Amino acid sequence: MLGACGTDKSRGGNVPGTTLTVFSSLPLQGPEAERAQSILDAEKLALRQAGGKAGNFKVNFAFQDDSTAGGGKAGWNADKTAENARKAVQNPRTIAYLGDLDSGASAVSIPITNEAGFAQVSPGSTSVGLTKLVPGAEKGEPDKYYPGGDRTFVRVVPADDVEASAAANWAKQLGEKKIFLLGDRTVEGDGLAELVRAAAQKVGLQVAGFDRADPRAKDYKDLASKVAKASPDAVYFGGGVDSNALQLWNDLHAALPQARLLGSHDLLVPEFYGRLGGAEADTYLTSVAQDPSQLPARGKRFVRDYRKAFGEQPDPFAAYGYTAMSLILDALQRSGDDATHRARVIDELFNTDSFASPVGTFAIDDNGDTSLNRVAGYRIKGGKPVFAAPLTGEPSG
Repeated sequence: MLGACGTDKSRGGNVPGTTLTVFSSLPLQGPEAERAQSILDAEKLALRQAGGKAGNFKVNFAFQDDSTAGGGKAGWNADKTAENARKAVQNPRTIAYLGDLDSGASAVSIPITNEAGFAQVSPGSTSVGLTKLVPGAEKGEPDKYYPGGDRTFVRVVPADDVEASAAANWAKQLGEKKIFLLGDRTVEGDGLAELVRAAAQKVGLQVAGFDRADPRAKDYKDLASKVAKASPDAVYFGGGVDSNALQLWNDLHAALPQARLLGSHDLLVPEFYGRLGGAEADTYLTSVAQDPSQLPARGKRFVRDYRKAFGEQPDPFAAYGYTAMSLILDALQRSGDDATHRARVIDELFNTDSFASPVGTFAIDDNGDTSLNRVAGYRIKGGKPVFAAPLTGEPSG
């Protein structure tokens, strides 16, 4: 078993007293700021609806911004992410850490929280290598993230392999026969493209080619010309908006005006979908965060409660922020009088089975992955994402 198990309560130490702290770290500036704020509000809502308690223990909430507003790269920042994780470690009352939204940030924070020995639950980090060694992961993953030896990280969103499977299935359903795959020279982007390659082969899609777009390039006309020569019906890009995706999309659309252009939830931000112009008609994006219309009754109640509390529609990822906080509170309650023991809380997280949440009922496996496999498919119309198809995917291992 890969998950943290056993009853050794010395692994992460004990929180003194009867007040526990749940710490959150999200990118509240940059292209993901609106999504991150919605997740943060949902985390607050979950704790508020629980009365600020778990069992007999009071639960405080602390949160930090892991991003920068400008400079060379707006968005999550590795130094700030590490600083936030260390702040959580330095607080003797920290029982759990909610984060991160980005897989790259989790790759920074997990080793810090793991060595300290307390639980980490992510509402949005999807990279497969954080939890298992399958196609799309790099050498040394996931073990390099767990210097303490035991697993301490859990996520409530499906991993990239599930989203990749859903994307390949969708392309097949749309009648495509040949697909060209593009990474972005990052572990996450290249890994997702590699996962789509494996999934495409399973469903009978021909892979017309594989390349990697340089996120620092001024334009992609030469790359787009190379892709066009392979005559694909569709092109899949594994990168996010901060990998110069908008310029890449425009150049691909110019070179392949009849091809479908597919991407992941990392492109579902206004900075990308609101500026596509003529390319939007050919754009198909998947998301591990279900569309609100896909959510079960408990999820629809969450949407109503969120709108009442904050006066606006939640981002689709907000339900996963609410679920992350709720899962921690549930693990604390299941821990009973031992809720101050960090190792016991981790054990309860990995023992999660049939947890009813706004995003569906799920279990957590030994790797720390959710059993949820529902994915949303979106088209872009009038500069906005429009839910187009409910999708499902399969984990690769």
